[in-house]
Amino acid sequence: LGTWLELNGYTPHILDLCYSKLTVQDLVDYISDIKPIFIGISVYTENVDMALSTAKIIKSIFTSLPIVLGGAHPTLVPQDVIGSEYVDFVIRKEGESTMLELSEAIRTNGTGIRHEDIEGLVFKRKGTVYKNKLRNMITDLDIFPLPKRELVDIGKYNEIINISTSRGCPGNCIYCSATALSGATYRTRYIDNVFLEIVLLKICLDDKIDKFYIVDDTFTAIPERVTRFVKLIHEYDLDIFWHCESRIDVMNEKLIDKMADGG
Repeated sequence: LGTWLELNGYTPHILDLCYSKLTVQDLVDYISDIKPIFIGISVYTENVDMALSTAKIIKSIFTSLPIVLGGAHPTLVPQDVIGSEYVDFVIRKEGESTMLELSEAIRTNGTGIRHEDIEGLVFKRKGTVYKNKLRNMITDLDIFPLPKRELVDIGKYNEIINISTSRGCPGNCIYCSATALSGATYRTRYIDNVFLEIVLLKICLDDKIDKFYIVDDTFTAIPERVTRFVKLIHEYDLDIFWHCESRIDVMNEKLIDKMADGG
């Protein structure tokens, strides 16, 4: 999201509060220094209480600063968070376009684009909650730039780097939120594009990378794509160690052997 906003003229500032153990005063000082037009918080079910507590702290000091929540939990149960007096906006599902349009709405005070016209947005006005229609899923993931990992100083993290190569899942497991969050349509990046991203990271951070973690819900849903990925690793003699997540019904012994042979 930060990379997408920066490409469109904004200056994103990203804090990983799991990594940076800030005091409340540190957080307040940071916000005072950068003077943002809004604060966005990524929310999962396991951190929703902490997210709301953080929103409360920020609002108690910066009363007019909009607070935006996005992520898995607000997508699935937006009513859990928009009801908080400290939350102004909720972004549901994929956030790139919705976040950019909301940035424009906040920056122009609604003259550039109205809140009502932003798909995927939930917002409040005079105590009333408005839930806009969901935005269509992005079909071409290759339109996005590579994540600008400098925004989070990726070198400070120990040895593992995440890579996203697809969205959605062809499965529909009753215990999993993947389909509700990213859709049942499996959308992929061009695998050569993914390989080039890994090559770039190896060049930039070679001595700091131990392994790559492919964060897709179902990386092996298209076996031919995985085979191409492994072929590229061998063809260019790329020394990497990687792992991924998948489903047992889109795996077989031959594919597992190929993946193991490719790191």
